[in-house]
Amino acid sequence: MAALTAAVSLLPAAGGAQVVSDKARQNRLEDLARVLDAAPIDYEAILKDCRDPFYPVDTRSFKTVDQKENVGAVSEVVDYGRVFAVAASSIRATGTMSRAGRQMIVGSGGDLFDVGSKQDVEMDSVIYEVLIQSADQNGYTLSIEAESVTIPYADSPSTTSQGKALR
Repeated sequence: MAALTAAVSLLPAAGGAQVVSDKARQNRLEDLARVLDAAPIDYEAILKDCRDPFYPVDTRSFKTVDQKENVGAVSEVVDYGRVFAVAASSIRATGTMSRAGRQMIVGSGGDLFDVGSKQDVEMDSVIYEVLIQSADQNGYTLSIEAESVTIPYADSPSTTSQGKALR
């Protein structure tokens, strides 16, 4: 009869209520208290030496450079002829067309390039924006800043309309 008079408590379980003894109840409460009263995990300290998969380059080692001060020095060194050659070989223009009042260049793969749009060209880990400035029946003009080059359709990957070789 003493076992029947022992205090029992009902704790929720997955399948409904479960009858447990005072000792089992006390053990569960101690386990919960241990988890809930524990110090919060310092994830920053744990992960500080881990490599970030989304930014694999350690940017802490880079120097900050004021771009306005160095623009002149960089633009003098850039060989835009190479940039134009890469842009021309990626466009691979075969002609021009007009659709819905917009003039477009037709690439050899059927790609269409709007006149007035900019194409990104990556060279030596630098991305240049090359503007498709104009197009007519003979060729198209690419420009970067103040420099431009007209490329005839027949020779688009190798020479310009001025007879200069693209490097």
